[in-house]
Amino acid sequence: TMPQFLTLTLTTTIIVALTPFVCAWLLPVPLSLTSRSASRSFTSRSPSPSNPTTSISITTSTTTSTTRLFDAGENEPFFLSTSDMERLSQMKARHKTIPIMLADSLLPGQQVRLGSDEEKFQRLVETIQEEQQGELGMIGFHPLTGNPLSIGVTCTLEHVFHYGDHCSIGVHASKSFEVQGEPYLDETESFYLADIELVDERPEPALNAEEFRSAQRRHDEIPGMVETWKGLILEKKRASVKELAEILEGLGADLPTTMKERSIWVASLVNPLPRLEESVCMEVRPAMLACRNDYDRVNLAWTSLTYSIDHLRGKGERRGAF
Repeated sequence: TMPQFLTLTLTTTIIVALTPFVCAWLLPVPLSLTSRSASRSFTSRSPSPSNPTTSISITTSTTTSTTRLFDAGENEPFFLSTSDMERLSQMKARHKTIPIMLADSLLPGQQVRLGSDEEKFQRLVETIQEEQQGELGMIGFHPLTGNPLSIGVTCTLEHVFHYGDHCSIGVHASKSFEVQGEPYLDETESFYLADIELVDERPEPALNAEEFRSAQRRHDEIPGMVETWKGLILEKKRASVKELAEILEGLGADLPTTMKERSIWVASLVNPLPRLEESVCMEVRPAMLACRNDYDRVNLAWTSLTYSIDHLRGKGERRGAF
């Protein structure tokens, strides 16, 4: 089990029931954490019978735009073009190893404060500051099982405060990632490290014409729905004018224009940080992180707003984490 070295100001909302759209395929397989210490990078894994690797030597021509690779087993050359090499370089750049914290699912742009008086937590913060250029990964929990997810976001360390033995940090979520393999403890067994791939920089499946039209229609409906939602939040006294203004200020007051950014904005609006006293929407942030493309994101954002508006109006049964 995860060492209890964090005293967090967050809580995890567990969904009792999700719409089929959210839970059918969006949420990935939970992580399995390992307690063995290790010091490694993404590229340093050794081959195994279940994951064999082939020794390859590379020779680059200085007069052509191709790279010749030799398979050590067959000794037969095959060639990579300049564009192939660029794609491989991009794939490599998307991978990195960073410290991770298991706390809550965040979306790009959200901010949160965490704190603890544990020595292990302070050691984690020191590592982030001294060795990771202020970067860490934040992972939440599967809303149905409570197990750690294999998706999360990179976060930038915004500030660090020390009050005696207590250490408090503020982080700002940045890019979505997927964990590759199992997280593992650092050499001091104070915190977990994980090999990750940045999915924001990975090509996404293209939308067909029908998907694009459907996504565009709901994308265009969202601004009016947001205004309705904000009015209901105030009318039903779920938030004060000041609280709503602070939520919008944290998101950026203007609704983004692109499908991806607008969808993430909406999910951050209905699942705000800091949390409202009473939840107004099911937990949708893990599903938003797991969306494959803009069609999925827009549909999830539209559905979340619809459910939240219905709930605020008192329509239908209480669903999920309402």
